[in-house]
Amino acid sequence: MALSVAFFSMDAVWSGDAVSYAFYHPHTIEGLSTYRVQSLSDIWYSMVNHYQFTNGRFCCLYSAMVFVGLLPRWCTALMNVIAIIAVVMLCCRLAGITVRKPGKSAMVACLVWLCTFYLPYDPVFTSNYTWAAALNLFAIVCFFTKRNINAAQCFLLVLLGFVVGEWQESFSVPVAMAMLVYACAKRFRVSRAQWCLGIAYGIGTLVLCLAPAQLIRLETVNPASVGLLMSMKSVWPMLFLPLVYVIVIALKWRSQGYFPKYSTIEKFFLVVALTGYAMCIALKFSSGMRMMICASIATIILLAKTVEWRKRTLAVVTALLCVASVAAAIVTYNKMQVRNEKFTLLPRLYHESTNGRIYLPDRLFAFESRDANDYRLPWLMTERVVDPRKPFLRIYPESARNLDLDTDTNRIIRFMNQGWIILRSRSNPADFLVHRTLFPGLLDKEISPRTLNFNLRGDFVVDSTKAVVVGVYVNDQSLMHTELEMVTH
Repeated sequence: MALSVAFFSMDAVWSGDAVSYAFYHPHTIEGLSTYRVQSLSDIWYSMVNHYQFTNGRFCCLYSAMVFVGLLPRWCTALMNVIAIIAVVMLCCRLAGITVRKPGKSAMVACLVWLCTFYLPYDPVFTSNYTWAAALNLFAIVCFFTKRNINAAQCFLLVLLGFVVGEWQESFSVPVAMAMLVYACAKRFRVSRAQWCLGIAYGIGTLVLCLAPAQLIRLETVNPASVGLLMSMKSVWPMLFLPLVYVIVIALKWRSQGYFPKYSTIEKFFLVVALTGYAMCIALKFSSGMRMMICASIATIILLAKTVEWRKRTLAVVTALLCVASVAAAIVTYNKMQVRNEKFTLLPRLYHESTNGRIYLPDRLFAFESRDANDYRLPWLMTERVVDPRKPFLRIYPESARNLDLDTDTNRIIRFMNQGWIILRSRSNPADFLVHRTLFPGLLDKEISPRTLNFNLRGDFVVDSTKAVVVGVYVNDQSLMHTELEMVTH
């Protein structure tokens, strides 16, 4: 696992935020800059502006900017390896797993890997999730320490609590809730270490969640726009873990005849898990599987403390998880090769383009098409360092190269099995409906059609001319089949 993380961290081509966070963040909501950060003070003032306009993760993204803008690539790889090993070791410690139980340790390691392997291996993503997991688990270990602490240790716990609480909200909110519930259950008769770390962690969480930028971010999330079933379509693999835990608890309850008693640690992580999953449901899984990592790690700890399988059963389960982990590594490697090819070719074509339009091979365009469309600004910033007048980037599939974009018309052109080029007339615009079928060939559940919003930046609109607005819609969800319909007025 550690070797895989090291290899992927060194092999991945950085794109999106991992490119833009090398630049100073100006005091504007657009965040467009051509000045690369050159010092820690540059990063400090950049993050002050970032806190106002982008999000409240000051501590988390300050560290990410240091790694992106100032340090060599191997530092990121080293930090990623340290973080993933720390997550596994701290999970084992909190679950009460000792060296005498190597089977459970291997099970935890595999589950942690299966919950995190799909993350991009750049400092922005890993600091938000893998590093965040390691820091929060370490803070929880400190929270439950039974040692008497002196004034210097108290100061260090306050500093740790504030920094980790301010780190990332998908971790901070569930953990802060668990600390509050724990303190209430104890009627606030808690240790000095828990007072110091808990209050500082809560203040850090408030500083994070009440950032001016968080209100801007919340405006971009519209939970009413999609149903819960649709929002779960991209996160369903992560739902197996809580399902397995519920089944294990149910079987244990049935065999023992009474509900298992929870230890203090189990109650703590049960609150973390429930709060984390509740947040995901409330926000309709708006950030995909990665926003479930905190709840998933809490569930891993609960599962590791609950299972009491025989050695043979545990060996079989661990072997299956090892096979799944190897398969996940292979899938990650294959996807990374395509991703590297795309995000190596894309900036080179953009650099050579005189009008900002580039044409990618259809298969490369379809891979992470919306992410590439969303994150065009970093490449613009990179190019405008050299040429301040560089036109904005417009990304097309190769099949659109010879299309007539100067004729005012409404058209749908299929260029791959689940991909369409859409031309929408400026003078007489049609509506374009996406008809969706969930679990095709199995359930064939029809979902209400979605009308494509041509004003939604980054959704699928790639360009516009005086005659038409150009969109490219690609369905990358294997569990859903889509068809497009044009409705003229």
